[in-house]
Parts: sequence; C-alpha cells; structure tokens
Amino acid sequence: MKSAVIDRVMAVQDPGRFVSLSALAKSHLLAVSGLYPGFVQWYESKVEPGLLSGERKILLRASQGRLAGLAVLKIAEERKLCCLRVLPEFQGTGVGVRLFKQAFEELGTEHPLLSVADQRLPIFDKVFEYFGFQVGAEYTDLYRANSVEYSFNGTLLLPDGPEGR
Repeated sequence: MKSAVIDRVMAVQDPGRFVSLSALAKSHLLAVSGLYPGFVQWYESKVEPGLLSGERKILLRASQGRLAGLAVLKIAEERKLCCLRVLPEFQGTGVGVRLFKQAFEELGTEHPLLSVADQRLPIFDKVFEYFGFQVGAEYTDLYRANSVEYSFNGTLLLPDGPEGR
C-alpha cells in the first residue's frame, strides 16, 4: 500500500480505488468509535458526503507497505483536523508527526482546529507542545457524559450539536 489522499479528486478519477480506500479508512477508524457515541452516524452523514463534495479529505499514511495511520480533515469552515489515528504497531515511529504535517499542508495552516477527549489528552500532550498548539476551550459532556473535550487552536462550531464535528 502507498500513502494516499481520499477526496473528491480520487472519487472522480478512480472511483474503484476511492470506494476501496474509503472502506479501509472507515474500518480502521471504527477502533476509536467507542470514545465518541454516534461516531458511525457522523462518519456516514458527514465524512462520506464531505469527501464527495470536497469539504473533507482522508489522509492515509503508509509505512513498510502497510497502512500506518490516517487522518480525517474538514476543509470547509473550520480548517479542522477531525480525527487522527496511528495504528498501534506504528506508534512512536514518527508517523503521527508526519500525518500532522501533511494535515497542515492540506488544510493550509500549521494550527488547525482540533479537539481531544480528556482521557486521550496524555497521548497527544507531547505532539501538541511540539507544534505549539494552545487550548481554545473546554466542553463538558460534549460527546460523552462525564467527559471533557478540549479544543485547540480555536473554538468549535457546534451548530448541529456534537454530530457537527
């Protein structure tokens, strides 16, 4: 496997590859769905249509010929890094930093909006410090009861409630 960007361009130029890589991305993102109730609904109602409209992209990062990590980007409105996942066998190898840098390039900013649940914050502390990310706001019970979601590099637009991510 090679690194790729799943987006509207791929959907038009290579529909078969678009479908297969989109399914691969979705299957690997389901591993984090337990942290966010409604994750599958969000993915199917926001991400999938957004890929076709040009409002979203998914970055796939390969290493050693295998999928190593992926990131979901929201290009419209917020310039947001919606979700980033490094597969367990590639954690600590620099894949995450390379995904962040690629996301910056795609989003046109080195300080994209993003949010992280309090229980996942320790995983990202070092990388956020490395890139100079600043906490923008705290949201109690936003995605899950008894949990705090921290936004970085700005505040979240929540016109549709939590599903708007």
